[in-house]
Amino acid sequence: MDSKRHIPKTLIIILFSISLFFTVKSIFNYFSVVVKEFSNQELTFVLFGNPLSPSIVELIIATIIFIYTWLLSTKVERFKELKWKLTIFINMIVGVTVYYIWLTTAAVSNGLIPYLQAKINQIDINNVWMAVMLGNTSNLMITILFIPTAAVLLILLWVSSQYSLYSEPFIKAFQDFEFRNKLFQRFAKLEYKESEPDIVLGPDSKSKEEVIQYGKDRTLNSLIIGAIGTGKTSALVLPILNQDLYWMTKFINEYPVIYQQNDYSNIRGSYLNGISVIEPSNDLCQKVYQLVKAHNIPEEAIFYIDPTNPDTKNINVMQGPVDQVAEAVAMVVDGLSESGESNFFFEQSQRNHLKNYIYLLKLHNPEAEVIFDDLLEMYDNPQLVRKMHVRLKETFPSGYLQIEKRDERNHWKIVKQIDEWFDANLLPVSEKNGTVRRVTEGEYRGEIAYFDAQAEYVKGLRNILNDIGANKLIRRVLFGKSDFDFDRHLEYGGVLLVNTAKGELAGLSNVLGKFVLLSLQNAVFRRKPNTSTYHHILVDEFPDYIYRPFKEFPAQSRKYKTIITVVAQTISQLADKYGEMYLHTLLGALRNKMVYGDIPDYDAMLFSRIFGEKEQYEESSSEQTVSPLQENPITRAGMSYSRVKQALLSPSDLIYQEAFQCAIKIVVNNKPVPVTQINANFVPKEEFENAIKKVQTEAGELWLSDQLQFDSSSNSSLAKQSPEQEIIIDENTEFLSNHNMANEKGELDQFSIQKPEASYPLDYGNSYVSYQDFDSQNQEVLNQTSMPVQQNDLDQQGDLDQDQLNNGESELDDNAQQLLHEVLKTSNQVLLKENENREFSYTKERDGTATSSKRSNSDLDSLYDFD
Repeated sequence: MDSKRHIPKTLIIILFSISLFFTVKSIFNYFSVVVKEFSNQELTFVLFGNPLSPSIVELIIATIIFIYTWLLSTKVERFKELKWKLTIFINMIVGVTVYYIWLTTAAVSNGLIPYLQAKINQIDINNVWMAVMLGNTSNLMITILFIPTAAVLLILLWVSSQYSLYSEPFIKAFQDFEFRNKLFQRFAKLEYKESEPDIVLGPDSKSKEEVIQYGKDRTLNSLIIGAIGTGKTSALVLPILNQDLYWMTKFINEYPVIYQQNDYSNIRGSYLNGISVIEPSNDLCQKVYQLVKAHNIPEEAIFYIDPTNPDTKNINVMQGPVDQVAEAVAMVVDGLSESGESNFFFEQSQRNHLKNYIYLLKLHNPEAEVIFDDLLEMYDNPQLVRKMHVRLKETFPSGYLQIEKRDERNHWKIVKQIDEWFDANLLPVSEKNGTVRRVTEGEYRGEIAYFDAQAEYVKGLRNILNDIGANKLIRRVLFGKSDFDFDRHLEYGGVLLVNTAKGELAGLSNVLGKFVLLSLQNAVFRRKPNTSTYHHILVDEFPDYIYRPFKEFPAQSRKYKTIITVVAQTISQLADKYGEMYLHTLLGALRNKMVYGDIPDYDAMLFSRIFGEKEQYEESSSEQTVSPLQENPITRAGMSYSRVKQALLSPSDLIYQEAFQCAIKIVVNNKPVPVTQINANFVPKEEFENAIKKVQTEAGELWLSDQLQFDSSSNSSLAKQSPEQEIIIDENTEFLSNHNMANEKGELDQFSIQKPEASYPLDYGNSYVSYQDFDSQNQEVLNQTSMPVQQNDLDQQGDLDQDQLNNGESELDDNAQQLLHEVLKTSNQVLLKENENREFSYTKERDGTATSSKRSNSDLDSLYDFD
């Protein structure tokens, strides 16, 4: 395959050498003909043949070689540089021109001049005038010999004068010129090396050449607009997703090799690891699911959410950092009220009410996995809220204001703010005589009764939450615990298909779509910038799921290697919903634009302006006539040319496109290219059952095992946070010292765990445990309980004989052993991270060969039986 990549460059070098030979030959033989006329001596060179016998067939062949060398060179990367373009172009012009001059000059020298000379010799010169005219014919013959040269030079002078008038557009057109041809593109593809997730959008309507959208430009995001039935899904969306599955398959198949490389964290950045699709009808999801199965992608890596399916998988919208969960829920509920004329119930105070309840729910017991049902129960049961509030108070460490770590201190200030809010708004119920009322029945019998002082101001909010909780289909997908983790999905890869069931859920369909989209957005912003794998998020009918801050998502997603594609019938919905300024802001972040026909006139006029203009020359004529009845009657006519700008595609051109034809304006190498039109690029029917490229079983199992092991060792999200949410750890902290541990076979394993990096994620939802049961001496240990242990570190220890560990025969020193005991005893989980985000580095070799193994939590429990 690598040898084929050199074929285009090698062929151009050969063709250029041949064309250069023809250029030198024509120049040499032309001068040979001229020298013969002056000195009557014939100059010859064996490789160049007889200068007096040029062949017109050879001229045709040489011209074809000259032209094709130039055209083919514009398709080969090595020769797209200006210096090579100019060299090959000048060689073509000089070669063709001189070859033609040589051919015609030789014909004059061989035929016309001897013929004229013979006729002159037949003339009898009897007078002085004839002698003057024909007495010395050599000058006359030389003049006749140079007639072809003079004619060509005059033409070249005219061409140069035209060039001088319009030099700037000529230079720009020359620099950008690339010959478009389907066959030539196949030739150029020989040097193509698969690296990033490039895709074919479709064949150009004129040249039939495939229009390619390069992977690095796809992160500039895409907008697809088309009315119903125009073919945007079958002709463009499905082919794009099918090609993404090809790239995902490639990643899985190559995963066993690239994962072992030292620079895996950099190598993986050129791969695409998965897709996420949100759509309202289930039609697209079903077809994508067929393609996924056709690519043999493991079933465990597919997460299909479908409210219409009683056995559907679900997501836990309360999973994740508390601040992001609170903001997401508030934003979705806010969106449900946008259609009403009055938004009184969701003013800032009502928004704060909801967020405070979520903060309390997530923070009162950080180790618990909360669900949406818990939030609804809080609004129905003030006694439960009081119980949570009391438990929240118990989590405060003594002297939290004196904690040196700023982010940790700020965390407790936030918790204190929540505590004070509930002190002010969750109040005891007072009787008329001034005594407090007590609960007379149920679980809380005998306890002081409490009520929400803000309850009457949040009735609309309660109605919306109850409306969500009362829908059976919504409960299938948004309520309850879930093992799906958005961070893991983006980190390791997989397929997420979400049918929001617009027909069955009506307005509540948007709730599901917004929750998933917001969760994906938050998870994307928690990714490691620049070095993460590509991931494609496609949202069909996205105006249904959009929220005001969505414009920030495509504006920032590029640095997180996330490709966003949104599909809609018209953009008028956005202008009506959020205003034209919002619309233009969003369009600026979606730089690749694709538009099908029969769009509304508003869309057509807007995209016609966005697609730009072209310069062209218009001819105008004028005529002036003087009446024959006047003196000196005359008629004058004149013509003039003017340069004008005209839309590349007018609104009418956009509206009346052919069936399945799409106007696209994309970015290539971060440079916008003029709009062009493409035809459909349908997925062949056989690929829905048998894809061209399939996941290899062994590679799929290895890739999947890392994901499953991560699931088995963590009951919560990865808790990766943005840098603003990171908590600084003392750089002098050391978890374990370096040790060499020998197994009973005497084999030496080099095993070292170095001190953690100077940062670790803060997750309000999972990183804090209660301080009330521990004295101040244990607080430093507690600060470390959520530090992740690397999977391969655990693999190292898994290779040790269990009896050695139980009998204390390992060579850990006493301090390290005691610290490890405390960490594992107080921690409820071991957080695993992927290699490139490791906070511990390790080295393990056995007989000079790197090894790895996999262990589950049950294995770890058996290894570390400290109790």
